[in-house]
Amino acid sequence: MMRGRALAGASGDREAQIFCTHLTAELVSIAGVYWLSDKIPAEFYGKAARLRLADNALTVQPLN
Repeated sequence: MMRGRALAGASGDREAQIFCTHLTAELVSIAGVYWLSDKIPAEFYGKAARLRLADNALTVQPLN
């Protein structure tokens, strides 16, 4: 379960990723690009997910 804040690639690593089994973070950030909890797509909130950067934007994919 992920709660609170999840930061990856804080030193600028744009290849960093975040994996979680229960996405309920208040903030997720990869290489300085971030989402607050209200920006996490509803279909992924509370579910297993992978977050990464694609074209300078955060993307989220389900983990099955």
